[in-house]
Amino acid sequence: MYVELDLAGLSCNHGRMQPRERLAQEIRGRRRELRLSLREAAKRAGIARNTWSGVEDETRIAQDTTYAGIEAALEWAPGSIEAILAGGNPTPGDPLPETLPPQHLDEPFDLDEELERIQALDLPAHLRLRLMRRMTQFYAQAQAEQRAQRKAAPSQQG
Repeated sequence: MYVELDLAGLSCNHGRMQPRERLAQEIRGRRRELRLSLREAAKRAGIARNTWSGVEDETRIAQDTTYAGIEAALEWAPGSIEAILAGGNPTPGDPLPETLPPQHLDEPFDLDEELERIQALDLPAHLRLRLMRRMTQFYAQAQAEQRAQRKAAPSQQG
């Protein structure tokens, strides 16, 4: 009797995956579950497609800001990637809205006042960390939007 074995998925540590290998598998699986292309997933995360691809194929170790964007794109709670790397599982988070709510640009906005309101909440450290992770996601998204606007600007002039 002839039996063919496929050993491609096994690593040299007796079938146990390395943390980054497992992370790549979890990210790829969740992206496919959400039916997102690499391009769509990267756009949702506010990162370059090559960066996303590098995380999925284990050729890139990303920064925490990149992880925050990936978690948001995959609808995982902040800290899910850290959990996977530590041997745990991702935590489901809030789904991304289909459309963003309209911005009220005519309303005055005082950044210092808003920061003071947040400080006045006197949040425990774990909640401040969650807030900072979320703000990091917003930062990554804003950077991606700004890059897209810069790329579009020269083409609109011509």
